[in-house]
Amino acid sequence: MKLRVTSGSLGGRRFDAPKGHKTHPMSEKIRSAIFNMLGDISGLTVLDAYSGSGALAFEAVSRGAQKVYAVEKDKSAFSTIQKNKDLLRLGNELSVSVSNVSSWLKTNNLIFDIIFCDPPYNDVKISVLEQMHKYLVDGGIMVCSLPTGQVKEVAQKLEDLKEITIKEYANASILIMQK
Repeated sequence: MKLRVTSGSLGGRRFDAPKGHKTHPMSEKIRSAIFNMLGDISGLTVLDAYSGSGALAFEAVSRGAQKVYAVEKDKSAFSTIQKNKDLLRLGNELSVSVSNVSSWLKTNNLIFDIIFCDPPYNDVKISVLEQMHKYLVDGGIMVCSLPTGQVKEVAQKLEDLKEITIKEYANASILIMQK
């Protein structure tokens, strides 16, 4: 399956999605809507947790993020992201790691302007999402893609963050919150 960067310097460029059913690549429509809501991200530091296809990371780089970190624990998906990074001729602006996101956050002393959380829908760990906001700058944004039935529960559990919006789509709900 081929995916496409929707806008920015890489707009229109195609890349491969990981094979198999462990990832659920976010649609172009939803990615485009998220980035349109976020506005200008030039110069920001971004984490694509549960990177899967790397689509959010590639989109962030394309739209001017200064540094993007893509973290994916599935080795096959990680390999696909790395190949796509090479295909798209990306350099140090994108760092790709194969790791459990919880462990990666604890071992890397980093904070982010934006954190994307698009976990496997059969394995949403609210406790990890609750810890993740500690790695946001003040005023930072957390964007979560979740099964529609879980979005309200997650919004309530992330009580230290202010809900900005919830957008519902056919297969997912997008929760955007601010620290």
